[in-house]
Amino acid sequence: MVPTQISRLSRWLLSVSTSVFLVSSSLHASDPQPKSSVDHNLKTAESRSSRASDGDPSITQPLSPTALNVFNFGPHLFKVQYPPGVSFSGVEMTVDAVSITRSEFSQRVSNTSFAKSLCVVYSGESGDCIDYQVTCSNTAADPIACPKAPSPYISVDTSFDTQQSIVNPGFLTTPIGLNEWKNILQAFYLVKVDPTSHGRTKGFSEFVVVSQGATNQQGLGNLSLNAPFRSTDPRSFPPGSEIPVSFRLTSVGNPSQPVTDALAGLSIVRVANSSGEPVTEAWFHQSNAFVYQGGSYQYSLQAQKYPAGTYMLAIYGDAFASQQVSFTIE
Repeated sequence: MVPTQISRLSRWLLSVSTSVFLVSSSLHASDPQPKSSVDHNLKTAESRSSRASDGDPSITQPLSPTALNVFNFGPHLFKVQYPPGVSFSGVEMTVDAVSITRSEFSQRVSNTSFAKSLCVVYSGESGDCIDYQVTCSNTAADPIACPKAPSPYISVDTSFDTQQSIVNPGFLTTPIGLNEWKNILQAFYLVKVDPTSHGRTKGFSEFVVVSQGATNQQGLGNLSLNAPFRSTDPRSFPPGSEIPVSFRLTSVGNPSQPVTDALAGLSIVRVANSSGEPVTEAWFHQSNAFVYQGGSYQYSLQAQKYPAGTYMLAIYGDAFASQQVSFTIE
């Protein structure tokens, strides 16, 4: 499979969380374990779907302190996972998937450090972005504050499909109705049907996925993968491998010049087992993973404990469009 920008994604069956997915920052290459699998057909029997007064879809369901809470809006999902040790009962969470135009979002971030960010347009939303607005109530439907958690933080994810090229992904949050935006992105996955953004929070409010654009001093670059991940390479590795991952960036404005000041992370999702049967398992993610050395951005993937199968490796950063490439362990 040729390295693919997200703008060229074709429907496959997935996902990233990114299904793209549920990954926590506790994953380490030295001891990889799949954090969770993704089921796009997952629904909660007790959930109540409705539409808010403005016509936007809304889902209310009992909130679990231990299980993964999935709010399935069909073409996109919002997920909440509390850390171990949290206990509560009698709480219902409501997630409103509010459509917001790019113009409306731009107005809301115009006086913030995210003024140049573009909200990501979700497929199936008529050219709009999604602003998840999260609130809680008790069983009598009285509004209450959503349960909080000490460190580690509460994990929140959104999985979606988009045709938009995402440069420097972000997962922004703010108290509902305010413009006190901050970026909580912890991991970003690309797998054939949808990207997933993964973040951590101590409370609930609004959540929007954005493309921040290039924020490095040298500006936007074009990414070219080096061996052994070029389109002409077999990208097949024996079990127990340490796999070199590297790429070069050339300036979009001046192609003869390299971009040397980018920050880049990667994430890995296993998409098929050794028999070729589809799976969706997040195995690894690390932000700011690459080091610039010898003209390339380099990272050594410790895949010694990766089981046989097919994997998707996504590379994202602050100076280039997110890309992904497949490889096999066999």
